[in-house]
Amino acid sequence: GEALRNGREQNPEGTRFSREKRDRLGSPYRHLLAPKVGALAQVLYSLGDELHSLVDITVVYPDANARGRTPSFWDLMTGSVPEVVISAKLRPLDPALLGRNYREEPEFRKELTDWMNQLWEEKDHEISRLLPLTLTSPATGVPAKAGMNRLISAASKSE
Repeated sequence: GEALRNGREQNPEGTRFSREKRDRLGSPYRHLLAPKVGALAQVLYSLGDELHSLVDITVVYPDANARGRTPSFWDLMTGSVPEVVISAKLRPLDPALLGRNYREEPEFRKELTDWMNQLWEEKDHEISRLLPLTLTSPATGVPAKAGMNRLISAASKSE
């Protein structure tokens, strides 16, 4: 069987989502901040021979609109978040993305950025699909926006 020998967590948004941040930073997405790909590029470069897939996890906090913010760690620990929706997908990694140098290969920088933007487009649509299935804010009558999005790199088969 397959075993996880190595894993790295990446948070390509770099911070918690808010509409204000999205607008200030000029994100092209409705529910997400634009992804930052540098850290993922470094993992793909340094661990490329050990990686074969990515666990793509999307976490949605439907009540975030009513609160006016993404829940804090304390909110989660004290049970004051009424609902959390999690979607996880195992995504195979294209071998062409592995072991390449993001800093020294401009064509790879563009390929990886395009790949990540496509992934973010899919995530944005997925969040739009998930939100109608969740609670609607009693304060506004509008579904809440997304919380954090994480990508976890999963390693290849153990020996």
